[in-house]
Amino acid sequence: MDRSERSGDLCIIGGPTGVGKTAVGLLLARRLTTEIISADSMQVYRHLSIGTAKPTAAETGEIPYHLIDCLDPLDAEGREQRFSAACFLAGAEPIIRRLREAGRLPLVVGGTGLYLEALCHGLFEHPLIPPAIRQTVADELRSLTPHEAHERVAAVDPTAAARIHPNDHVRLARTLEVFRAVGETVTTLRTRQAETARSRYRAHYFVLNMPRRLLYERIDSRVDTMIAEGLIDETRSLLAAGLGKELHCMRALGYGFLIDSLQGRLGLDEAVAAVKQSHRNYAKRQLTWFRRVKGAHWISAANGTPAAICDAIEKALAMA
Repeated sequence: MDRSERSGDLCIIGGPTGVGKTAVGLLLARRLTTEIISADSMQVYRHLSIGTAKPTAAETGEIPYHLIDCLDPLDAEGREQRFSAACFLAGAEPIIRRLREAGRLPLVVGGTGLYLEALCHGLFEHPLIPPAIRQTVADELRSLTPHEAHERVAAVDPTAAARIHPNDHVRLARTLEVFRAVGETVTTLRTRQAETARSRYRAHYFVLNMPRRLLYERIDSRVDTMIAEGLIDETRSLLAAGLGKELHCMRALGYGFLIDSLQGRLGLDEAVAAVKQSHRNYAKRQLTWFRRVKGAHWISAANGTPAAICDAIEKALAMA
């Protein structure tokens, strides 16, 4: 299949954190002479580099790598800025159009399933929530710890809860609000929309995976490497810049535990162990999401090198 025949396609490489998506994506981009669009909800933030495993300039080399380092966690007035699926689409789609017009295969690499779903099927249309229900849910969750709030959501919509971090108060509240408002779960509504919506692209979707034990070992080793490369100093700099642990971007990948250590509430060993657990929990939620993707090609990354994995992807593309 030559490039002109592939010009309307889209290639996606997804999978859990730590599985090796970036290395595979960079090699494949070089082979296909294309560019990478990052679908990672944390790598978009400036200054959060080591803790998000953001690819460095040395790693990316000549490959344009879009939608990383594109948003400050705080605006000029010190207010939190949060990236969203809508922001992702606004940034990704002009790049996809440009690459397609040039006859090149757009390559999307990342583990934020919500962004990938929005790209393939459009943004999820939330039902209108009556103000009374929104207030009731807010009052209810205010009296609960993050763990208790997460359990409350899991009792209603376990699939949605599996992909929401316990500290993500906004998404926990929205999941409960939708169920209370319409009597159906967010998962049911999303599934129905995906089944009825026309695919926006002919996406070749690949999910990298490996046995859970090996994945967790890789994650633990990567966190150790992050610590050796200066994650604690990075966290100290973020804290000095006014980025507290209450920010979404600081909670999601474990920066908050290192803040607790720096401020004397946790021992360093305990904090590092908590960071590792946070990354493992995130990987588990990601895998729960990707198992819902219909038509995805699952590729084992357990024993294969990036080159071997790229060989498998290119073979699948040629047969499509």
